[in-house]
Amino acid sequence: MRNVEFRNYLYEYYYLRGKAKYHGKILPYSEAKDDLQKAIELDDTIPDYYFYCAKAWYGISTERTDSTDSGEAIQNAQNYIDSAIKKYMKKEASDSDEKLEEESENGIEVDLDDASSVELFNKKQDKILAEYYYYAGLIHVSIDNYDKNLMEDIKNYQNAVSYDPGNAEYFSQLGISYYKRDDLTNAEEAFDSAILIDKANSDYNNEGYHLAWKAHVIEKDESRVQEAIEVYEDSLKFSEDYAYSYRNLAELYKSENDTASAENTYSRTIKNCADNAEFYYARGIMYYNENDFVYTIADMEKAIEGGSSGKADAYYMIGSSYYMLQNYSESYKYYQWAKDNGVSGVEINEYMNTCLEYMKEE
Repeated sequence: MRNVEFRNYLYEYYYLRGKAKYHGKILPYSEAKDDLQKAIELDDTIPDYYFYCAKAWYGISTERTDSTDSGEAIQNAQNYIDSAIKKYMKKEASDSDEKLEEESENGIEVDLDDASSVELFNKKQDKILAEYYYYAGLIHVSIDNYDKNLMEDIKNYQNAVSYDPGNAEYFSQLGISYYKRDDLTNAEEAFDSAILIDKANSDYNNEGYHLAWKAHVIEKDESRVQEAIEVYEDSLKFSEDYAYSYRNLAELYKSENDTASAENTYSRTIKNCADNAEFYYARGIMYYNENDFVYTIADMEKAIEGGSSGKADAYYMIGSSYYMLQNYSESYKYYQWAKDNGVSGVEINEYMNTCLEYMKEE
């Protein structure tokens, strides 16, 4: 008898330790995976063991740089999450009444004669299953990469929102999956659902993010560009440091030939976002197109200092700005730095040769 009790404690121990390692983000994720698989070996009937093992394998897939190893890990994640769902559904079908009685015996108030009490318990169970389906959707996205011929992520997200229709994140991921497959009508509907849930949740919501995604969907319809601009502006009322909205909003203003609003948007981004090197670069391009070469130089230098991915192009734009200001020695210097960082072609060589000619005359 004591051996049976010890065994029961042992699988719970491995489960709790593996779960703690996962939530504690103790790396590598294989540390959590090993414990969780051990728990499953000792008791292969508990869905949550499979669920957390799937999450651990999913974490492992993000750690591995080799595509084959990563693919194997994500496939294992899928197998475990599928098992979690199947085992959960099987247990629900076979012993739902027993679960209610067990909860009551354990001191959790579930009045079996009270329909509202039973409904509340069932809702809790629904949320567990919804989370399983949600995670299955995330895993399928990693496998299928939004393949239009494979809709497993959408099916899982649809199941998640059907079991827990009050979770905005589930609707958000469903909306993204629809968007990635160019199903804009269903995508907008999903984000609208997420936003409605946000509005009803005063403690925590992600309304700015969901509004930004809705705007991104709307802007694909050229007849709704102004509406998209308004929704992006609304999103920034919730998240002033949300670079995604600023970038797309600025691009929309430019598409409407509203240069002043585009420049203002870039300026707001630079003020509110810590990671703003790309926005210095974008605003610098606008200044250059307006012949404001001094401002272009200042913004491009900030972009370079901030580690912009367009460092070589920033050097080129500074060189071109000095060229237009007839400062040929500085122009030549920056053109050379642009070449050193990968810019090539006939045009830059011609400009550099011209600089040399003018420099001889100085």
